[in-house]
Amino acid sequence: MADEASKKPEDVSPFANTTFSFTAPQGGVTGPFPSLSGFQQALADAAQGAAEEEGEEEVAPEVQVRIEYLKKLQQEREVFMDAFHEERKALVKKYALLTAPLLSKRQALLKGAIDVKEEDGQVVEKPVEAAAGEGEEGETSPPKGIPNFWLRTLMSHRLIAGMVQEEDVGALKYLRDVECVDKEDGAGFSLHFHFAQPNPYFTNPVLSKAYEVPNLMDDEEAILQACAGTAIHWVSSKQNLCMEEKRMKPKGKSRGGVVVKQIKKESFFNWFEAVDIPEDPEDVEEEEYEELMGKLDYDYAVASILREEIVPEAIKWYLGEGEEDESEYADSVGESEEDDEDESVTESSDDDEPSPPQDGLDEEGGEGVEVKERKAQMH
Repeated sequence: MADEASKKPEDVSPFANTTFSFTAPQGGVTGPFPSLSGFQQALADAAQGAAEEEGEEEVAPEVQVRIEYLKKLQQEREVFMDAFHEERKALVKKYALLTAPLLSKRQALLKGAIDVKEEDGQVVEKPVEAAAGEGEEGETSPPKGIPNFWLRTLMSHRLIAGMVQEEDVGALKYLRDVECVDKEDGAGFSLHFHFAQPNPYFTNPVLSKAYEVPNLMDDEEAILQACAGTAIHWVSSKQNLCMEEKRMKPKGKSRGGVVVKQIKKESFFNWFEAVDIPEDPEDVEEEEYEELMGKLDYDYAVASILREEIVPEAIKWYLGEGEEDESEYADSVGESEEDDEDESVTESSDDDEPSPPQDGLDEEGGEGVEVKERKAQMH
């Protein structure tokens, strides 16, 4: 309180800790700021009214000349900033090309296409053929790559871990790589999840999600124009992790007539659904529009975390060394984590479910991958 009292009036802005940014729909925005609170809107209206009153007053010629000079300075600055953004885009592309081979080697190692060994105190690559047949006869061959690498990596992030359900763990054990590909023009990106085939859950070798973001390379709030997903081809309805069958007896019938309904349930794999963005928000009911915007915020927060944090620094997250930037997605998450607080999820042991290969981390004496443990750490 003493520090606050010691501040001069000019040091304290009435707009402190106030955010006026919002995503404008196509066609622009007219009228009051749509995303401001009542207090923020009042401040914005007051500022706009003051500006209008200023405009009605006669401006002295000397002041008008100074205003024109400031406009000229602003135009010159915008020229430099345009050049900066173009050079920044070029740098992003340049270093994306330079780092791409490193990510390809990571992918090859995790898939078992290449292997490494320690030689003279350094880790070097070696052909996969050299690894085959090593060890005495009768010994079990060592696992390829790093078992459950991507499952453990994803579960190390709070937001991602909160999406994973008990039944999802078995399917995610077949995840072999996650890659992010930016569009050539920098106006969007796609995320590709590569799964081992065959697996007992679905026949898609790759599940993808694509986003059209025209200002992706700019330092401003993203404007999401389109979001495409992947239709998952489940091996059977029983293996569908996003739906469950419910047998229901129609009302008014005392015998027979049992109806089997497919009901949607929570699953990480729901994220691969496309999200339709209305061209005109006025065509959608207000409550439905707000719900859609909340879904889009959450969906894009997940995509951004994967693109900016998980994919480029996967080994850090695998080792538990990743640093979450909660400010980027806290508003999108809302109370979803609180709803899951009492839920605990462990690897499925249902005998009726197909058992994935026993390549878990526990076999090697390492830390097991348990959703229950991860969720407990979140709270």
